[in-house]
Amino acid sequence: MGRHGEIHEPGRRPFHSGEQFMDWIDRNCYRCAKGIMDPAPYPCDLQAAVNEAVALESSLAEDIAKRIGLPDNVTIYVWDCPEREARHA
Repeated sequence: MGRHGEIHEPGRRPFHSGEQFMDWIDRNCYRCAKGIMDPAPYPCDLQAAVNEAVALESSLAEDIAKRIGLPDNVTIYVWDCPEREARHA
């Protein structure tokens, strides 16, 4: 189990490659008021869980997978995180 308690096996792998992970982070965390790209601790528990799953080559618990909007359709490369909050300029 991961540090955040939500990463375990079996579960769902969120990304098939590091490039897909970075594209998802660019689309969601970089554009989110809760997301930061500085070292942990992350204010967003989803960003922390996703980063940890990628770093450990692990899976996400189903509840976290649902919260990030992980689609069942494997042909979707990047998707919007339902919990993303728009940054204000």
